[in-house]
Amino acid sequence: MHALSKLFRLLINIQIKISNSFDMLLPAKFRINGYQDFARSVIPKYLRENSVIYEIGGGKRPCITAVSHNCI
Repeated sequence: MHALSKLFRLLINIQIKISNSFDMLLPAKFRINGYQDFARSVIPKYLRENSVIYEIGGGKRPCITAVSHNCI
């Protein structure tokens, strides 16, 4: 099973390199990080002081705690 895990990780790393190479072919305005853009552009528009937020599906990296110090 350990060999299968290593193979899977190798395939993921190759995919990341291919994706990054493809991204470099695009103009800069199309090379945005979706998570970072969402955290900088969308969340601050709707986050208000003293709001009650229920973040469903935030998992280990919830959006609100990542930007709350910058928005309020």
